[in-house]
Amino acid sequence: MLTETQIRAAKPRERGYKLADERGLALLITPEGGKLWRLRFALNGAERMISLGRWPDVPLKAARGRRDDARKLISNCIDPVQKKRAERAAGPETLEAVAREWLGQQKHLAASTLAHESARLESYIFPQVGSVPIAELTAPQLLAALRRIEAKGVGETAHRTPGRLPRPN
Repeated sequence: MLTETQIRAAKPRERGYKLADERGLALLITPEGGKLWRLRFALNGAERMISLGRWPDVPLKAARGRRDDARKLISNCIDPVQKKRAERAAGPETLEAVAREWLGQQKHLAASTLAHESARLESYIFPQVGSVPIAELTAPQLLAALRRIEAKGVGETAHRTPGRLPRPN
C-alpha cells in the first residue's frame, strides 16, 4: 500500500511509471512530473481503466474512496467510465451554454456581428445569470440583468440583448 510520503517522494523519470496501491488503484507518474490516479478493472471480460483525479487535488484517502465507489458500480455490472461520460453529457444546460450554442449555429451572420453579440453577452449577461441552469431561469432574473445594463447608461444595448437570449419559463 502507498503512503503520502512515498507519493511526495516519487520523482519523474524519462518514461512514465506507476506506483501500485491496492485493488487496482495506481498512481501514474508522468515524465513532466504529474501524478495521476488510475484504476484498472475488468468488466464483461474486457480490461478498462478510469482516471480518478490528480494528486494532490485528490489525496490518497480520497482516491481510495473513489476507487471503492467505482468498484461498487463494477460489482453491479455498471461501467464507471460510461457512467462518468453520461453524467458529464447530462450536466445542467446553463444560459451561457445555450446562448453560445445558438450563436455557433448562426451561419448567416457576419463574423463581426457574431463577435459583437458574443461580447455583449459576455459583458452584460453571463456574469449575472450565465451560470443559471436554463430550466431554472426566470423572467425576473433576466429583467434584473437587463436593468443593470440600463443603469450603465447603454439603453440601446439593454433593448437589443433580449433578442439574443432564450426565453425563460
